[in-house]
Amino acid sequence: ICGLEETQGHAHSEDCYETQLVCGQEETEPHTHTDSCEVMYFLSGTGVCLDDGVEAAVYPGLCHYCPQGHSHSVVNTGTEPLVILGIVPSAK
Repeated sequence: ICGLEETQGHAHSEDCYETQLVCGQEETEPHTHTDSCEVMYFLSGTGVCLDDGVEAAVYPGLCHYCPQGHSHSVVNTGTEPLVILGIVPSAK
């Protein structure tokens, strides 16, 4: 998918990645996309996304969009890994 390469348990390319948040409240750090947007597609697991301070449930089949200049983070609140396919287009 997207020319992904496996590195330390996470597949990635320049603009595309796959990652897993393990159960037990593992989360991504809150961050702002200053140079690009990010699209996350949730493949499995359940969790919560904090999108510019607004909490939203995430689950398989959901697509989340974080526009350039906005912030977000994700936490796994479920009982299985939260698997995410993410796309961060290169800033031009």
